[in-house]
Amino acid sequence: MHSKARVRRHLWALSVIAAAGFSLPAAAVDPASPAGRFRPREARPGGPTEGNLRVRLSSKGGLPYPADAELWVDAQVGRTPVALGTFRGTVQKMQVVAFRPKGDALAVGEIEPLFVAARLLEASTKPVLELITPPAPLNPGGGAVAYDTLVYRTGRPSEILVCGTIRNPAMPQQLAYAVLMTSNLDAGQAFVHARRTVEPLVVEERARRLSVPAPAGAKVAQPRYSLAPEQIRQLLRGIEQDAAISPRVKEMARVLLPQATGLTFSAWRTQAPLSDQRFFNYYTQQAAALGWGAPVTRDETQPGRPTLLFQRPNSEAVVMVRAQPTTPRPGILHVPATTIYVLVMEGNINVGAVRGR
Repeated sequence: MHSKARVRRHLWALSVIAAAGFSLPAAAVDPASPAGRFRPREARPGGPTEGNLRVRLSSKGGLPYPADAELWVDAQVGRTPVALGTFRGTVQKMQVVAFRPKGDALAVGEIEPLFVAARLLEASTKPVLELITPPAPLNPGGGAVAYDTLVYRTGRPSEILVCGTIRNPAMPQQLAYAVLMTSNLDAGQAFVHARRTVEPLVVEERARRLSVPAPAGAKVAQPRYSLAPEQIRQLLRGIEQDAAISPRVKEMARVLLPQATGLTFSAWRTQAPLSDQRFFNYYTQQAAALGWGAPVTRDETQPGRPTLLFQRPNSEAVVMVRAQPTTPRPGILHVPATTIYVLVMEGNINVGAVRGR
């Protein structure tokens, strides 16, 4: 009989191996092996049942997700070679879905009934691999990302279903995903390959959602980059010490930046000076078209340096857009222009203290 401590250590080792991108040894995923018996799992009580589920099928991958969820990724991939350590395999077909569940509190075991309802999995099917992953760094300075994963054999030849949830402290959203693949991979290898597939798709979709449009003809003055919490604090100190920034914008920064769990910064430079009114008109129109609604607040106390603040739907992010005149500089800028700075703040941010002031 294995102790609970040993079970936890075993699961930790599995997660570290998988996170490092190596294939898991067959003994770690074979239900008949000692490792496969570490975490016997019965059906989780209290989850949704087929009778009260409202399920939609993604249009490309044909995989189920809750009708009240926000779809992030929908993909289908054809024949793909797979290299995991020394293993060489082939995925014949792979379907992928990722979504943001309503309430951001979906248990990984609640993904299974979606596939039962869609008749892609038998109700009696038990997972062959369960990984409740301890937090692990996704990238330097990117915070700790927690994964929970269940892997099933569907009963159809060479077909494996990988279900998981993702919690990134830098993001206000919880994400859930499912990958259905036909391949010669075992359960552990399928888990690693599924994560390798899902992560870049989620990162790409997140970048799209965080992108803010720029006026026609504007060129990148500063490529978008992300700030870690310590860098956000440094940014706040820099804003407070900058005499060119208005007291109103400094107040917004003092209220909002400490609440942000993640922040991306970018800058654009227009081809010609942009008036304050054209700046306000452009971004209020773009925000309306994107479904952001009216600005939370605006600052026009400094002519030539207007600022707008928006909150994206579902508390996805708070966006600050600020303009300032840019004078010609030899070898860099030959004509006057306007530089537009964009700060996208993620987290459960309360804008009430700055709204409408």
